[in-house]
Amino acid sequence: MRLGGRDEENEIKNNNNMKIETPELRGRIINSSLHLEDEIDNLILRFMSYYGKASSHQEEVFEIIKNSFIIGKTFGKKVIFLKSIFKSKIYKDVYYPELIKFYEINGMTMINDTETYEKFLSTIANKLSKIVKIRNAVAHGKINYDMLMGIDEIKERQKDREFILNGEIFKITVKNEKDFNSDISRLIPLLKYAGMVIVSLNFDVESLK
Repeated sequence: MRLGGRDEENEIKNNNNMKIETPELRGRIINSSLHLEDEIDNLILRFMSYYGKASSHQEEVFEIIKNSFIIGKTFGKKVIFLKSIFKSKIYKDVYYPELIKFYEINGMTMINDTETYEKFLSTIANKLSKIVKIRNAVAHGKINYDMLMGIDEIKERQKDREFILNGEIFKITVKNEKDFNSDISRLIPLLKYAGMVIVSLNFDVESLK
């Protein structure tokens, strides 16, 4: 944007008085994502874990899997891993029906538009994809700026709530942030309960006696 004279001075003055939310926004988005990531980690580990009295071999295998496949993986890779779990035949045939029963018994609504397993998959995938897109743009993107061309100097004006990642501009509106937090607040308990169902169906009390 090219400005000159009094217009340029007024634009810079207005910009200096503008409250910039970008740093706080980045912190809020990353913090919310970390809470979701913890539950993703927990569900993956519960799905992969051995229940009952594990042999030394099984314990070593689990530790290797945990350290090699979970720790150090990017948020996006963990989401792909999670989607693979939900798409698996055993999840569809065994765990998903039990998860539905868990919600019904406790008088809770699972998540929007999940009357069938297929809709469940679609809803989860859509919400996770939107979360990853916003999270990555905010966490890894560069803050977007306008160049203010004055008579004697060039100044940068930070564009609030805007990030550039891989050549694409992301404008994170207040509504985007609210939807982001709403999706996370719905997914966190779902992942927690899904993990509880996996444990309850696999835990072998007799083998521990």
